[in-house]
Amino acid sequence: MGSALARHFNCAIRYNDSQDLKKWDYTLYNVDQNKSWLCNLEQGDDYYLSSKEGTLYFELSTHNQDGTKNDGKINYTRADKIVYVCNEIELILILEVKIIRQLISRYANEGCLETATPGDFEEWTKKHDTKPTTGALVPYADILTADPKASALNFYELNIPHHYKDLR
Repeated sequence: MGSALARHFNCAIRYNDSQDLKKWDYTLYNVDQNKSWLCNLEQGDDYYLSSKEGTLYFELSTHNQDGTKNDGKINYTRADKIVYVCNEIELILILEVKIIRQLISRYANEGCLETATPGDFEEWTKKHDTKPTTGALVPYADILTADPKASALNFYELNIPHHYKDLR
């Protein structure tokens, strides 16, 4: 996905190879003398969103076996933007991390933040081979309204093959 975005934006890509992968996944940058820029990106895949009327899931925390929690991706990343891959509708959203955090915080303060946590942590761990997570469920339309610079690109625009599902 990072390579497809680099081609689309006519820029270079550098994958995070540091010991601290929580910073971000990759950086896109352009060193053109007249319009240079750099953007750190965190990528996440969504396999549930089936229409633009649904909600996006942002990981707030992960649950450990001993009952403690760690910050989730939306809280620990130092990326500028999140690349949110909506696999079922073949859409890629590029969203400002800061704006998503602000929106989640506003919903929490207003008492209307919806969250999702698996009911059975052991079953989750066996099925997904990852730690269980709690995530914020934010309506697709609210995200795009809150983030005026959000980009929505479909797989076709990024020249991603129709058999992308087989490649992941």
